[in-house]
Amino acid sequence: MSADASGISSMVSRLALGWREGHPEPAHELIHYWKEKLGATVEIKDIDDNLVRFQMDLGAIRLLGMEDVYCLLVGGAGSAAAQAARDFWAKVSDAGRMVMILAGSDTLCRQIASSIPRGLCLILSSQDLERILKDSDPRLQLKKCLWEQIPKSLLVPFDLEHPASGNMFVGRQDELGELHGSSSLAIAGPGRIGKTSLLHEYRRQLVRGRNPLASVTFFVDFYYCQDKTPDGVARFVAMKMNGTRRSADLFAGDLDHFLRSERVRLGRIPHLLLDEVDGVLGTAEAAFNTLGKAAREGLCRLILSGKGVLFTALNTDRSTFGHRLDLIRPEPLTQLAVRELALGPLRDLGFQLIEPERIAAEIHNLTGGLPQHVQFCGKRLTKLALQQPGLAISACVVEDLRNDPATWQHLTGPLKDLDAGTRKLAIHLLKQQSAAFSASALQSACVQSGLNGITLERATEIGDTLVILNFLSWERGRYRVANRVLREHLDEKLLAEGGAR
Repeated sequence: MSADASGISSMVSRLALGWREGHPEPAHELIHYWKEKLGATVEIKDIDDNLVRFQMDLGAIRLLGMEDVYCLLVGGAGSAAAQAARDFWAKVSDAGRMVMILAGSDTLCRQIASSIPRGLCLILSSQDLERILKDSDPRLQLKKCLWEQIPKSLLVPFDLEHPASGNMFVGRQDELGELHGSSSLAIAGPGRIGKTSLLHEYRRQLVRGRNPLASVTFFVDFYYCQDKTPDGVARFVAMKMNGTRRSADLFAGDLDHFLRSERVRLGRIPHLLLDEVDGVLGTAEAAFNTLGKAAREGLCRLILSGKGVLFTALNTDRSTFGHRLDLIRPEPLTQLAVRELALGPLRDLGFQLIEPERIAAEIHNLTGGLPQHVQFCGKRLTKLALQQPGLAISACVVEDLRNDPATWQHLTGPLKDLDAGTRKLAIHLLKQQSAAFSASALQSACVQSGLNGITLERATEIGDTLVILNFLSWERGRYRVANRVLREHLDEKLLAEGGAR
């Protein structure tokens, strides 16, 4: 037995004997091995007699909750230790949260397992710990434990309802590079393309990199702002920065003075990540005028995120931000990023991928590389694969996905949001041999579909609107039909009526 393997065996044996709060050496050894072998980031929260509570980031495994696992290491034996484990699970368990309990003895493991319902809770025995840490691929051994104890349907990380978590954020390196700059800017694009995920990942990188800017970077989500007046918006921003009575009583006209004092208090220029601004731009113009002026005077840095209202404001001289901010337009993911986003979780769920390059290419073609579609198709593909015998996914399963009614309805959903005039243009575009269009080609298509008097500028505005509605996408200076299903299921009568099959 190697010295490393011998040390692991000795450490696991001592876990069964337990430890005192002031001498938790075996617990510290376990966490050291855990970090070293699995590449996990660990933050110890509390140490007690025979108990260590910690949180772990194991985002390299793309399964639900693995980027923030709530963990308890339990040593010794007896009913008190088992009860502590049950209390821990009852306190921290929540929908979508991974809970992991590491038992120092097999007897203790059986006691804990008998009283905790099956779900997103992984209970590891001393034998499991030893097997994981000694194996040449410890992550694979950990995943095998997950597959054995937790239904795969509960481990699926594909999610359309929330911003992409750390282990499901892929691509967007160029956009992140721009966010790490110093100038104010804006992110505008269709819903669910990953704008909020981009903001969260930017802040996550600041925190993980221990960047001093993390302490002065504030995420403000206007979706939750109930008072959309200028004063209400000013107070909402101020309370996110500094939850004092002064912030709660702030008026929009005093926002610049507040930012000036916050810059002094923080010792740095505050960075404001303002998300979902479409809902407040029109109702709180005075507050945003003050924010724009403050950014120009160096009192703060602004990063705005929104959809069509923000995009229009950025392209008109009537807005305080018009033609003043650099604009990030999120484009479809590359095929390499689609492969990582779609296939990584499938592998971590234990599926055997037959011809993975072909599967990735099919998903990229099907979704147009839009991340919200990749997430949806990944979730549907997992469900279809789990309904079949075995754990193999081939291009045939992807073909089933393409013909799946739920997938078809999701990918053709943008057609419902088109008005009569734009619907005629959409029909014309879908009939074209090419799926990509320049602004001038779009202008020509507008004329041919009966939209008269369309200038190149107006055609560009129409194209941008179709992007916001997810019918088209931006791609390297051209417009492209957002996904393949829109073209494959063209039905002129259906489109003219605005229905959906």
